[in-house]
Amino acid sequence: LVKLDVPTEFPLGVADLLSKRDLILTTANGTEVLPNAFRPLFNSAERDLGTPLPFGTAEGVPLPGRIPDTSPEGLARFFRQLATASPTALFVIPSAAAREGLAPFLDAPNDLTPTAEAELGAPGLDGKPRPRPDVRAWISARRARAVAGPGPTALALPVLLLEDATYDRFDRAPAVTAVDFAVKFGPERAAWAAGKGGTNVVYGRIPPPPADIRPPVVVVSASYDARDGGSGVACVLAALEGLAVDLHPGPTPKPGLIVCFLDGSEHGHLGSRALAPALLERYDVKAVVHVDRVGRVRDDAVTVLGRAQAPDLAARADAAFEGTGLHVTRASHEPAAAEPGDHAIYGTLSVPAIAITAGASAPQAPGTADASPDASGVARVVPGLRKLVMRLLSE
Repeated sequence: LVKLDVPTEFPLGVADLLSKRDLILTTANGTEVLPNAFRPLFNSAERDLGTPLPFGTAEGVPLPGRIPDTSPEGLARFFRQLATASPTALFVIPSAAAREGLAPFLDAPNDLTPTAEAELGAPGLDGKPRPRPDVRAWISARRARAVAGPGPTALALPVLLLEDATYDRFDRAPAVTAVDFAVKFGPERAAWAAGKGGTNVVYGRIPPPPADIRPPVVVVSASYDARDGGSGVACVLAALEGLAVDLHPGPTPKPGLIVCFLDGSEHGHLGSRALAPALLERYDVKAVVHVDRVGRVRDDAVTVLGRAQAPDLAARADAAFEGTGLHVTRASHEPAAAEPGDHAIYGTLSVPAIAITAGASAPQAPGTADASPDASGVARVVPGLRKLVMRLLSE
């Protein structure tokens, strides 16, 4: 396998908010401070305090506006518009629906919105308190679910969502003539604003295709930041060891092999969301097999996710595990939409994709990480995975 020329870095998009959320108003009567008056969008441009902006004039901060469309597509369009906007800053008076839709984009690890605190504090399905997750990963996952595609990029201007009491103040005398505020994020901001923060590892062996076509490929992936200690990575490496890829060109070329070790799985599967469009631009992806949490095999079983979106590929996986001592079980539910996971983004792009898993690593106490994977559990999944990949490469 050789390293492939595809983008491997992507932003995780989480940084602490280092500035106060105060607005300093200039009026005919002097200076007035509104504490905790706004929340900046997490990808909003930074700003230093000390240079008041004229308020309510064409040359300064625009009059507050409303966002009518809070669907994922509407929010994505809103972010695109703001990325090229010309105002010095933008104040937004959100409707209740807009505030709810934008809530995932307002959280900082050290300054969560009330909505986020309520979600984190809610009991589990059994009514019992839940352990508090890693907040940075939880925020990223929440944002990833809230917007279609790889996620919004850094904005060219500060965008502030005003609290209710703040925009009520703008309607009262004395009139506000200038506004000052600061937006400062932690050092992580520089990395994700530059499109960094997470790194995928991508290698492949691609037969030379006929001219003017994208090379057909099979993608095998695992997440190296997953909580179960990278059992999927170990399983993929063992299954592919010594595997031959036919590089002889022909009128109908056999697919090549791409191996991806993904970052950002715990952050809302951001690694796969960033990588999938780049792979599809360069290759004709025939199938995707993701391996996750195979370190603790129970009841001689593995589970194949993605069955509803890729029934033929799932059936091939079923057949591949025959005679291996493991049987394939179905997920406890068969949703119409893709199950969450690093394979799911491909289903939305009309590419057959499944995930092979044995479930959580081990029972765990609240607030503790999964136990280390069992090498014997990984080894039991290897034969079925290897057989599946060999069949896909030969088709």
